[in-house]
Amino acid sequence: MSNTSATEPARAELLRQVADAMRQYLQGEQAERATEFLGSYAARITTRNLTERPAEEIAGAAMSVWSFMQNRASKSANIRVFNPASSEQSWGIADTVVEIVNDDMSFLVESALGVLQSFEQPVHALVHPVLAVKRNAEGTLESIGTGPVESVIQITFGPEMDAEILKRIGASLESAMHDARIAVADFPAMRQALATTAQDLPLGAERGFLDWIGDQNFVLLGVSAVGLNAAREIIEPQQSVGLGVLRSAVRPLFDALHDPSRWQMIAEDALESFENIAIAKADIRSAVHRPQLYDVIVVKQRDADGALVGLVLFAGLFVADAYNRNPRSIPLLREKVEAVLRAAGVDPLSHDGRTLRHILDTWPRDDLFQGNIEDILAAAQRIVELQVRPELALFIRPDLFGRHLSAIIFAPHDRLDSTIRNKLSDMLKRVTMGSLAGYTLSLGDGPLARVNFILAADPDQTRSLDVATLEAAMKEVARSFRERLHEAFVATEGSARANCMIGEWGNAFPSTYTSQTPAMTAVQDIITAQSALETGSLQSTLSRPFGMADRMAVLKIFHAGDPVALSDIVPLIESLGLRVIEEVPYPLTPQSGCVVLHELTLETASHQPLNLASRGDAIREGLVAAWDGRCEADGFNRLVLTGLTWREAALLRAIFKWHRQVRAPFSQSAVEAALAAHAAAANLLVVLFHIRFDPRKARNEEEEADTSKAFFATLDEVSNLDQDRILRSFHRLLDAVLRTNFYDESCAVIALKIDSARAGNMPLPRPMVEIWVHGPRMEGCHLRGGKVARGGIRWSDRRDDFRT
Repeated sequence: MSNTSATEPARAELLRQVADAMRQYLQGEQAERATEFLGSYAARITTRNLTERPAEEIAGAAMSVWSFMQNRASKSANIRVFNPASSEQSWGIADTVVEIVNDDMSFLVESALGVLQSFEQPVHALVHPVLAVKRNAEGTLESIGTGPVESVIQITFGPEMDAEILKRIGASLESAMHDARIAVADFPAMRQALATTAQDLPLGAERGFLDWIGDQNFVLLGVSAVGLNAAREIIEPQQSVGLGVLRSAVRPLFDALHDPSRWQMIAEDALESFENIAIAKADIRSAVHRPQLYDVIVVKQRDADGALVGLVLFAGLFVADAYNRNPRSIPLLREKVEAVLRAAGVDPLSHDGRTLRHILDTWPRDDLFQGNIEDILAAAQRIVELQVRPELALFIRPDLFGRHLSAIIFAPHDRLDSTIRNKLSDMLKRVTMGSLAGYTLSLGDGPLARVNFILAADPDQTRSLDVATLEAAMKEVARSFRERLHEAFVATEGSARANCMIGEWGNAFPSTYTSQTPAMTAVQDIITAQSALETGSLQSTLSRPFGMADRMAVLKIFHAGDPVALSDIVPLIESLGLRVIEEVPYPLTPQSGCVVLHELTLETASHQPLNLASRGDAIREGLVAAWDGRCEADGFNRLVLTGLTWREAALLRAIFKWHRQVRAPFSQSAVEAALAAHAAAANLLVVLFHIRFDPRKARNEEEEADTSKAFFATLDEVSNLDQDRILRSFHRLLDAVLRTNFYDESCAVIALKIDSARAGNMPLPRPMVEIWVHGPRMEGCHLRGGKVARGGIRWSDRRDDFRT
């Protein structure tokens, strides 16, 4: 702890520096009075806070509020909201400032802070000197030290630059200060009305409760009365009967009390639901003390014969301690809790009895105040059962006059995270056609967490609400991913395998995956990921989620161990005529290892539709072949989209590479473009190849002739002369092929035995036959000048020509 005697001189030095800064702007008597005010202004500012702010800034703040309090009319509040950096009162801070000068009374500071809270404005500093001041008849400040006590409030917040919002904040502060003034002014009369009403009740819990709230347990802010005739219709008063914030008849606590048709709909149920006293939430928020819905104590008024003649409404807010105190120490709640325990019929000292008592002691206080014994008992007994088998449970309590709805939801701790809580809140708002007025969250020490939503709801929707169905819908939303995954596994793999796979994969997925992936999709992902783990090879799936454009698809790549480098995989995907739009990685951590799932959103580079039913498997096989190095990544792979397999595309690539070696005049990009532009012709070339060489079926010359004829028919549609020559040269070479190893898929290369005389233009001397060999890692040719000849694979370190 710091020594006071040691810090006081240091504090005085800080304030002297501030005073010197003020004297730079003020002179003479004005400077002396302002610096004298500085002592009162800084009295409640800690020394530490003084050291954290420049002397010029503190001086500017003190002079600002000093100048503002120079004039004030009697029994009114001076209020301004401004940005010092952009106003005449500039004193070098970026924050927004509220300044209020008012007669000192209760509720001023908390009401001002409540207004800023309601606008979601962060508060940075508060200065609140309370001063005795002397003013003349015009309200001009004459001196400080004697006279009526005034409250001076200066709050820095924000910053907020929107002029319209600042205007609304100012109007709300005006309303809050006005309400505080009339609540304080009428407090003696309101307290007397409370005492008189209590005296009219018979001795017992209800009278004791009114005495309890009168003993500083309720911030009483307004009193009003409602007259009822024998038909329980509302009698319009001849004059205002309100006190405090309810002085004005245009401020209704409950819409139903000012709408005869709605009152008739709810009057009987509302009035029959309590004996003499009921507690409800108002339809409007308090501007005084705390920005919350008013708590309203509704008391029945009876004539000498005991007939109901009206209602008295006491509006205010329960003090914070009323929510923390044991309910058995509060009249009315004490009797309600004991009645619930008796109705439950359990031994108070048994396990169930102690559990039930704890549930009641910690039950949301507003619901304990407002709920009836039967509903509270039913809810508490169900919560006792949920201690053994935790699951989501929903309890709905409409407000006395139907405007507000309390929804209490219990759920296991791991089910009530912020995401689920928001989903449940949105569901309640939809089904009640209402808005969220507030909520409280309680985690507790047991297996269940609790959230209590208060909604401003449509009364008609509330009355027709099917709570059981709504609870079922909420359970579905709150079910854990592990539960949904197990259910999906049982449906697809059976119970025994489901249990095994859940043990291995149940906790393997990150929350970013579980929050947006259906369980059935996850089952398929697990099966594929398991294969990646077991084989150590790249695995993939290709699908199109519902609603995605037909030119798009989602490719999932599964790789055991480390992630796949995008610079390695993206070029392979693009070689297939696809573009990568987005990539999301998910690290999966099953019990037996690690798999990285890359989810890539793709679209066709041509923006043409992608037929996954016919081309999906071929695309995946082509990607894996390129990844494994079994084929090259170039434009020939685009033919996979238009009907070929990756190996058939490799056949056409081998044909092009032969042409390049015999010095054909076409570049690879030109050939790729010709084949892609005339995919039907490319497909017919491959069909013709299969007819001639597929060892699984006999060669059919008629089918061969028809296919060749169809190929040349497609050339009639080719307008580009170079592309026509390319396609004809491919057909000419196919006519010259005698044998092939194409159907031996275990071989890494494709070999074509070619009748050189029929192959087209070639450099001289021309061999009798050659065997052309092409693969991702090797090219070569075996040339034979006759049926008996020496020979071997020709090779060269020259990349593009090794035939010389």
